[in-house]
Amino acid sequence: MPDKPLKQKKLQFEPQQEDPTYTNCIVGTQENEDKKRRRCFVDDVTKPNQGLINRLHLHPDIESAWYFNGAVYGQTVVGERIKFDIYDNVSGVIEDFRQYRRNGTQRR
Repeated sequence: MPDKPLKQKKLQFEPQQEDPTYTNCIVGTQENEDKKRRRCFVDDVTKPNQGLINRLHLHPDIESAWYFNGAVYGQTVVGERIKFDIYDNVSGVIEDFRQYRRNGTQRR
């Protein structure tokens, strides 16, 4: 008997709600006659980065803050997008960014 081709379905992605440890988890399932595969792409925010995002939200010069691709970014009320590190002084980084934009040099 000749082998029948496997029925293929498109990979469908949906947010995963089952595991609360995953903050941004997308689950994809691909089904055929024999197997059902499950893949999960995870981008977890660490506790120090969560703390930095909270500090940025409390700062008066920051309008919004987010985590993307392993780094924390903030947008000022003027519309500048700045990358922050967990040990940064937020006001100092904003001032350095603005001075660098004006003069091309950083303060040390």
